[in-house]
Amino acid sequence: MRLLLQDLRYGLRLLGKNPGSTLVIVLSLAVGIGANTAVFSVADALLLKPFPYPQPERLALLWLRSPGLGIPQDWPSPGQYLDIVQQNHVFEEMSISQGHAVTLTGAGQPQRIDALLTSSSLLHLLGAQPQLGRLFTAEDDTRKPPVALLTHGVWTRLFNSDPGIVGRSITLNGDPYAVVGVLGREFFLNGEIMPTVGAIEKMDIILSLPLAADAQTKQRGDENYNLMARLRPGVTAE
Repeated sequence: MRLLLQDLRYGLRLLGKNPGSTLVIVLSLAVGIGANTAVFSVADALLLKPFPYPQPERLALLWLRSPGLGIPQDWPSPGQYLDIVQQNHVFEEMSISQGHAVTLTGAGQPQRIDALLTSSSLLHLLGAQPQLGRLFTAEDDTRKPPVALLTHGVWTRLFNSDPGIVGRSITLNGDPYAVVGVLGREFFLNGEIMPTVGAIEKMDIILSLPLAADAQTKQRGDENYNLMARLRPGVTAE
């Protein structure tokens, strides 16, 4: 330990006598540490901590491609979603979603929050579990008015973890939505996993997405939706 302290004092004296070299050394260390930290963060997120979904390697996002129009990636429409649901042979389950920013009123000061409108199948695809109440059901995909699920973060931050929130009505953009459940703390979905046309960063609240009965024939120009699917067993991504 005595020799180590002597070496340390000697090194500090040399650094103090050469401020230019000291600056270069410090900057080199900073760049090296920063680069290693960034690489580890990516590796930790993608390799050490994979997405918290059942069999995430079998999940897929579906996009449109229009090479003739110079569009390498575009959002599909509800009509195209229903076409794929009925005609594909490679997916065992599919979902349709759309992201929006909405204004929540009636819970203190008005709050601008991110909302995801989605079919009930998305929550099953991602293995979501309710902490309170229930998830969306197939009936919610056609029933109006739409209903709402709160994420754990919004339930805690804006509703003070109220255990009686299920069954109450909340107001979004001036419209009432009945709360049917609160998602578990572990539920995770953001704009990096599902890039929505509304460019929402995180899904604070989940709303049901009832499709019109004539969506397959009439809702084809509204190409602003996200499609997620799960591959059938034995089907490869290729």
